[in-house]
Amino acid sequence: LRMDNAPGSWATLPVTVIQEISQVFPLSFQWKLLARVNLSFRRVIYSRLSSLELRPSPFTLIKHEPSNHLEVNTNNKNQAREEEEEESLSLLFLKRHPTVNRLTIHFPRETTIATLPRNLKGLCLFLDSSHPAVDGVTSLVSLSRLAIFNATSLGSCLSRGTTLTNLTSLELYTLRNIPATLFQDLSHFNLLQVLTIFSAPGPFTTVPSDWQFLNSLTLLRDLRLYTAADSPEAVQAIFSLSRLASLWLETLTFPTPNPHVLASVQSLSLMSCSDATLKEVPFSLPGLRQLQLRQSRVTAEGLAAIKEVGLRSLVASWNRSGEEGARAVASSSQFQSTLTSLDFSGNVLNDDGLYLFSQLTALTSLKISDNSQLTEAAFSHLPPSIIHINAHGFSNLTGRTLLDLSSQLDHLCSLSISGCGLKNVETQLISDAFVELQSLKTLEVRDDNKGSPAWFSEIKMLKRLKTLQLEKCSLPASTFEGFHVMSELRHVRIFYCKCRQEDLQQIVLNVSKVSKLTSLELSSIGATDKEVEIFVSRLRQLKRLNLYDSNVTDEGVKLLANLQNLVEIDLR
Repeated sequence: LRMDNAPGSWATLPVTVIQEISQVFPLSFQWKLLARVNLSFRRVIYSRLSSLELRPSPFTLIKHEPSNHLEVNTNNKNQAREEEEEESLSLLFLKRHPTVNRLTIHFPRETTIATLPRNLKGLCLFLDSSHPAVDGVTSLVSLSRLAIFNATSLGSCLSRGTTLTNLTSLELYTLRNIPATLFQDLSHFNLLQVLTIFSAPGPFTTVPSDWQFLNSLTLLRDLRLYTAADSPEAVQAIFSLSRLASLWLETLTFPTPNPHVLASVQSLSLMSCSDATLKEVPFSLPGLRQLQLRQSRVTAEGLAAIKEVGLRSLVASWNRSGEEGARAVASSSQFQSTLTSLDFSGNVLNDDGLYLFSQLTALTSLKISDNSQLTEAAFSHLPPSIIHINAHGFSNLTGRTLLDLSSQLDHLCSLSISGCGLKNVETQLISDAFVELQSLKTLEVRDDNKGSPAWFSEIKMLKRLKTLQLEKCSLPASTFEGFHVMSELRHVRIFYCKCRQEDLQQIVLNVSKVSKLTSLELSSIGATDKEVEIFVSRLRQLKRLNLYDSNVTDEGVKLLANLQNLVEIDLR
């Protein structure tokens, strides 16, 4: 997904599309949505960074963390002079800080890779059509981790005779063309423990002989291939990997019963699985703990066929399996006493289906978002062991429902709600519920800007809350008033919320009185230099700051240099 020149356009996509994209391609949108940072500020903080990320001017993101990681973007067609200055400064930074051993480069020049330090351990390259080959990588003989995105050609960096013999992790994402010799070449990297291959725009095809390369990768622990393993040769090669712990495929054909097959696999993801696939599995994978069947073609019949007795986590979202699918999971003797985490989002689940999950006595985490048929009565029969609930998209939550939920699950640690029906007239009910939820550590609320909830002030009743997230909420000036009593609160995220500009300063002032706050996000709410000045003077202990899509100018950015404890800044 390339939207470099339209930072806000992804917001118009359906939520389900964004969710599926992020699941198929494990990229944060921050990789592609760009922002501006003053060059003089970069010079100010260079002296104390151990990790740096630069994007094309005037769209630049700086991010640093104590991980010896440097990220540089050297592609800027509009301002070549500043591009050269950025690249030279970045390379100078590398020379002055030899401890940096992981590097990410966006759109490098041909000469850039050739000048990199030979002691680099990790390298990530984002390419485009004008940077087709990566031959220069072969000079980095110390590399143990290599990731390449959007390559149209791999050149000779992975071919037979390459000097990259120390690679333990290789990730190839959105390859435009899979070289005919790729699998044969990979057989020489016998130290690989992690291998990922994704092609664009969809799954790639293989021939039986391609899979022989796996026979040489005896140390492989994590394998992710955007293809189907549906030939005897593929199955035999995969099942011979005795140390494999995580496997991600489009689909997989299972052989005849063998109790030793995939004995080490703990996580299995099949993106295009069907009932037939699950019914054909004649045995239980003894070590399997996590099974992902997200957006497949699995119905209740397929879910009932799962035999994994030790399974702890099941992701069966977006299969539209409904009440019968819930019945298949809840009635399974394999799940009733062992399953601790269940994602049943987007499955047309109704109240009766949710009631069935009360049979899962070990369940602690339940995700039931985007099931519009659920009513407020659905939450009255949840398993008492639940401590994490994600009910995004549930619009029928009332103050009475929340109070009943708090009485039933007073040990709840995490609650995510959105599009909810909580009303200001129910403030007392909500307050009573929060008094009961004294174990709650994480609260996420998305209100879709349906009003100006006075009940937000009652959040301060959650004395042990550590993380608070408010998304698409209409915020009055009184928001966060009295929150200074929340001694455990560490992380506050406010994004895509609405408030009057004159109220925003008071909101930020209230937030700044939370003395132990270490992480703050004020994204897409119109934050200016005035708000920056307020929290910079009070929250000197901040470690992470996100001001995405703000109105902060260069003068405001310079104030951030006073936050000596920052390890991550997002100024997109």
